Amino acid sequence: MKFSTMVKVFLILVLAGAGLGYGIGYAVNLFQFNGWKVIKSNGAPRVAFGAVAYDKNSNYALLFGGIAVTTNGTETQQTWSWFTWKWDGARWEQLTSRNNPSAREKHAMAYDESRDEIVLFGGSSNGNVYNDTWVWTGEEWVEKKPKHSPPIRCCHAMIYDPALEGVILYGGWDGKDIFRNDTWLWDGEDWVELPYYAPFMSGHALAQYPPDGNIISIQTSQQGTWSLTTDGWLDLAIQSPPSRSDGRADFGNGQIILFGGSQNSVPANDTWLYMDSAWYQLLLRNNPSARYGHILFYDQVRESFIVFGGSDRVNILGDMWELKVPKDISKFSVSPTPLP
Repeated sequence: MKFSTMVKVFLILVLAGAGLGYGIGYAVNLFQFNGWKVIKSNGAPRVAFGAVAYDKNSNYALLFGGIAVTTNGTETQQTWSWFTWKWDGARWEQLTSRNNPSAREKHAMAYDESRDEIVLFGGSSNGNVYNDTWVWTGEEWVEKKPKHSPPIRCCHAMIYDPALEGVILYGGWDGKDIFRNDTWLWDGEDWVELPYYAPFMSGHALAQYPPDGNIISIQTSQQGTWSLTTDGWLDLAIQSPPSRSDGRADFGNGQIILFGGSQNSVPANDTWLYMDSAWYQLLLRNNPSARYGHILFYDQVRESFIVFGGSDRVNILGDMWELKVPKDISKFSVSPTPLP
């Protein structure tokens, strides 16, 4: 295990609770351009609290599970899903497998770049919380039987770490009263607990940030932005977006985009960009409606960030949006403004 190598992923952590995750205060530039654009896709599922991973080798996003809207005749209901969906940059396709993880929500998935597999862990449904491990081989789901496993959890986050050549799992909740702050590495066959601890996390997001060779964690509550290094989790002590849970983030085009989430139990639709060791709020003319528990990923085919589904507290959504961030974003800067 190469613990001497700098971890190459930047994790963005968002902890549940009130308050703003602010560190050192300073003014930041805001950027304004047209923003999000609706994508029309026939047959898209309506789902919240599912999990997605983007296969960078084959250029598709894989969606599994969540709370889905199903229709039986004229009757519509919400239920836990065990369906697998593939987005190829133009349309959604439902896939079949001889075996499937059980129906669930609030699980986590990540693309294992070293093994060209998508890894799924944990989640919950109908009062049950899981700690099973599955991999998508590109054609089917295969359940793994590792010698060691993280304890049961939902609301955790996972991301691939190029330096350690495995998938990082961090934080979560046991569905009752235990919040997690442990860090684990999936090496393709077994889970290894790493001696790295940060604040207790639930409903946070993790993202690679290759420009700095880090993993960034976005926290809920007042925990700010953290980076994972060989010395453990490091509080970057930077001014961070307002506290939220169940927001989503991903890296692409040299930047991390964070969208939405639940702020003090109120759905949000703000968009934030992380670049050059600072957060910037994007003041966009067009935005998806406020939501949490949605899907967000960077689509290499479309060269854009994709937001899909989620919940507005009343409805489960099935709309799809994309955001193309200008490469020379400085042209869209407006006057420096302090964060609220």
